[in-house]
Amino acid sequence: NSYQKWDEHAKHVCENIIKWAIKYKLPLGFNVNFPSYQTKSKWHYPCKYFWELVAKTNIPVIIESDAHDMHPIKVEWLKKAKLLAFSFGLKKNIVDDINLNLLD
Repeated sequence: NSYQKWDEHAKHVCENIIKWAIKYKLPLGFNVNFPSYQTKSKWHYPCKYFWELVAKTNIPVIIESDAHDMHPIKVEWLKKAKLLAFSFGLKKNIVDDINLNLLD
């Protein structure tokens, strides 16, 4: 989120994240706290282009809270996060829980 442009470098890094998530069967987290960040800065977060790449895969995505930010989760933020994730094409990727047996 601190690299504020979408270019070949950003795309390459994101493709690597996706490649390793698939290889190691790791779910990705769609952060529910993005409204708090948008009031603090001009970050391009969450990155639409990254999530549109994820939407082309079967990687599970869980809507989660940022471990680095102690904001309480607000219901309206959950709703916004879900709608935003769906607008990025992630409807089929969103899961309510993670099957830890996949990590074996």
